[in-house]
Amino acid sequence: MLLKGRPTDGRPALSYIGEPEGSLVGSANRPIGWLIPVGATQGPRGWSAYELAVKGGYAGTEAEWLDSLHGGGVSDSVAWTDITGKPSTFSPSTHSHPVSQVTGLAAVATSGSYTSLSDRPNLATVAITGSYNDLADKPTGGGGSSGPVGWDDVDGKPEFSDVAFSGSYNDLTDKPVGSGSVAWADVTDKPAFGTAAYTSSSAYATATQGVTANAAWNGLLQLQSDAEDMFGSLASVAFSGDYNDLINAPTGGGGTGTGSVAWGDITDKPTFATVAVSGSYNDLLDKPTGGSGAPSWNVVVLDMPSYVAAPGDLLIPNYTDDTTSVIIPDSANAGDTIKLVNCSGEGAVLTFFGLETQDYKEEYTYLGQSLTLVYIDGYDRGSGPNAGWLMVSSTADLSLRP
Repeated sequence: MLLKGRPTDGRPALSYIGEPEGSLVGSANRPIGWLIPVGATQGPRGWSAYELAVKGGYAGTEAEWLDSLHGGGVSDSVAWTDITGKPSTFSPSTHSHPVSQVTGLAAVATSGSYTSLSDRPNLATVAITGSYNDLADKPTGGGGSSGPVGWDDVDGKPEFSDVAFSGSYNDLTDKPVGSGSVAWADVTDKPAFGTAAYTSSSAYATATQGVTANAAWNGLLQLQSDAEDMFGSLASVAFSGDYNDLINAPTGGGGTGTGSVAWGDITDKPTFATVAVSGSYNDLLDKPTGGSGAPSWNVVVLDMPSYVAAPGDLLIPNYTDDTTSVIIPDSANAGDTIKLVNCSGEGAVLTFFGLETQDYKEEYTYLGQSLTLVYIDGYDRGSGPNAGWLMVSSTADLSLRP
């Protein structure tokens, strides 16, 4: 085996390792066989030829490497046509490369950063941060605070009355005093009652008086019959004494008689208001707006386990088996009212969307309780307009006033 380096005479030096221990070194000046002791300690092991081949890039096994040394030698190059068993096609297979092996990529392809984009628009700071504080020309918000504005910071708002916040009928001013009651004279289309309906019982005849009156009437009839027998048939006026029973009585058209007079023949009569002829409450002038009587309610007796209420309902619990569950609709028209009057002692629970809480709530009722719900829309105390049901009264007052 050739050693690395050459002796000074230019001829290759030879080395043999084996028995006896040590090394035999020879050259032209020192023939092989001349033993030169080099010490009993063996030096470090050097790289084998196979290991040197692997370090040089060979990827096969040691047996494959030894097989490659056999034969008539290996050519530095082989023609493509001389290669046998090669595939007819070379289909690509899925594989990956690290980004470091890919050239020509833009910086944003590896960074993923907006700042690595070229020709990007100049965005305002708020487009990146999304913060209200980075907005330009934003309103000062009353007092210089950013974000929502408190009710107390709103300038120029009108002075609202108490009813604007409570929604209670009791907080109204100038409300009509006659709510819930109507004078008899203001009731229209009432039936015509007989005299007995207005007359005290003391005005009627007793049984004894009735017998006397009956006898007198029978006597009169008998007298009329006897007169007819004596004088023939008499006119009705002979018995009634009534002007209207007269025949050929004067009509009174401008004359001086005591007969009837046409309305058109009366002169200098005053001008009467329309209500004088119609008798209708609707024809009255300057009538109170709230004194038209009790409100029109849809009376519902709750004798069932559950009920879905509607605006205008007057609810009366009467379910003896259990508590009635009353569902109030989520929305209605502003001012719509639902009332519950618990006179029987039976229970009821109302579920509704509350105006002030902006959430669903339940209200239980008890004996003698009067509970009124009013739907409010556009209620705003600084957080934006809201809508929902407001319980404006919950007392033992059984009045039907909404």
